[in-house]
Amino acid sequence: MPETPKTNMVFDQLATAYGSARPEYPERTASFLLEKLKVAQSVKVLDLAAGTGKFTRHVLRYTSNATAADLSPKMLEQLSQRFPSTEVVQASAEEMPFPAQTFDVVVCANAFHWFATQKSLAEIARVLKPRGSLGLIWTVLDENHDSIRSLLSQVGYHAKNIPRFQSNEWKHCFEQTDLFTSLREKMFRSAQEYTSKTLINFLNTMSFWAEKSESEQRLQAEQVMKDLPRLFKVPSSASKISLRFLTHVYWCKKI
Repeated sequence: MPETPKTNMVFDQLATAYGSARPEYPERTASFLLEKLKVAQSVKVLDLAAGTGKFTRHVLRYTSNATAADLSPKMLEQLSQRFPSTEVVQASAEEMPFPAQTFDVVVCANAFHWFATQKSLAEIARVLKPRGSLGLIWTVLDENHDSIRSLLSQVGYHAKNIPRFQSNEWKHCFEQTDLFTSLREKMFRSAQEYTSKTLINFLNTMSFWAEKSESEQRLQAEQVMKDLPRLFKVPSSASKISLRFLTHVYWCKKI
């Protein structure tokens, strides 16, 4: 699905809560990817669809020679507040304002499924230097756990026909291109603690939730908070629950 004004508007709406409510990329998974991509101080990196900078902070541990690009100006405002010395550019993955062969590495975190087209892949290849590297990473709820499946079912996570990493449809453009080597991949498991309030804030950052009416969001949030002890098998007095996540890491090189 290519980027559109509608998707841009949705992510503008999510920007304020995104930085605080979205799960973090575990240090070991971010480090694994960036080391596979051989990111170092001399390496010029583009963080594509950088959002509020959730993954940018990991890139900046390895190099200050980084540019963050996103289609949403509201997301980039949040990123600039966190990392004021980092160059930010409002740009679509399908049409970037950079000269050819600008970057050694392009990374994209929890976003490529939104613009998984041949046009985007060709544009990424264009801005990469010869034999440059592309890294993709997603941290998603682990639906192998009954509690996570029940939660997502209750809030209608799978009801909306929107692009999802889990569908693997985003891989089709890699199968049809000769611009990159075959994807290599690795998966990591992790857990992060949430209160009922931060869990609702997390749901508020999901695109399927943003498309609900305010009254529907409110009613479903009230029901989720009421059902948390049952869904996660914790006492009603519990102040936090543990959400299980999977982080999927992929990397390849420009041919």
